[in-house]
Amino acid sequence: MKMFSIVNNGLEQAKYSRVTTIYKGSNARIEIYRDSEHLLMYHSTIKANSITENQIELPVPATRWIYDTIVNGFWRTPSEGGLAKNQHAVSKIFEGEEILISRSSNAGDYGKSGFNIRNKSRKSYIASFMPQSIQINDEILKDSILDIISDV
Repeated sequence: MKMFSIVNNGLEQAKYSRVTTIYKGSNARIEIYRDSEHLLMYHSTIKANSITENQIELPVPATRWIYDTIVNGFWRTPSEGGLAKNQHAVSKIFEGEEILISRSSNAGDYGKSGFNIRNKSRKSYIASFMPQSIQINDEILKDSILDIISDV
């Protein structure tokens, strides 16, 4: 499994193609990078006295599955071919990495529905006993992220 460093400085950022930066209000952002095999989503939040940084790395083949699972699974009813009403999480293995998508009622923003995307095969940069993850609300997914991951 290819190893990465967090892309929070120019030296690390220069190793990848920057896809876009998405601002989540005035104090948070998601920067998306890629190489030939992975999509990296670096997210940071600035608070009064600190900056919280984390990152998730996804094998490129997982990005199309994430798109399909959200759009054709979670956002469709069972009668339309979507997931069962009581199914709130789905996982699949790509290139030896287990990717999990789960529905969230507070996806990074209180009271905003969205998804928690996890790479259970890689450790979080914040707490090494937890998997890498990112929470993205439906609004940000619809406005930008889905278009980006469908084009990877």
